[in-house]
Formats: sequence, C-alpha cells, structure tokens
Amino acid sequence: MKEARNRLAGTRIADQIDLILYDEEIGGKAYIRGNIETIIKRHKEDPDNYLIKILARAACENIREFNAEIKRLNRMINEG
Repeated sequence: MKEARNRLAGTRIADQIDLILYDEEIGGKAYIRGNIETIIKRHKEDPDNYLIKILARAACENIREFNAEIKRLNRMINEG
C-alpha cells in the first residue's frame, strides 16, 4: 500500500491511504496494532483489570472506523 501511495502522491487517494495507515484519530493501521498489543500485554499481566475492557471497546470502535475508511478508499478508486 505504501508503494501505491508514493506513486499517487498529492492525490485524494494518497491522502486517504495516509489516513488508513497512520491516522491516530480514526485509528490508522499502526495505531490499532499498537492498541491491540497493549491490550494483550495488560491482559497477560492482569486478566481481571477493568481497563482492558475499556481499551478493547475503544479498539473495536477504531476498527469500525478503520473499516469505514477502507470502504471509502475502495469507493474512491472504483468511482474514479
């Protein structure tokens, strides 16, 4: 995806790819991966910690937003 983004630099599609890969507000790919790693680590340390549930709910919301942005990218590409 990064290679495609570099070829499309300066376009709306490149901006959308950046959002999907890196955005922390909507939960870009790297951000979501980091959150999931944190959840797993905390669960191993203390499986009954209530904070894990809060983090998991937030991660699920980020994944929903991430998927919506992937669908938006798909529409951008297919609708020209």
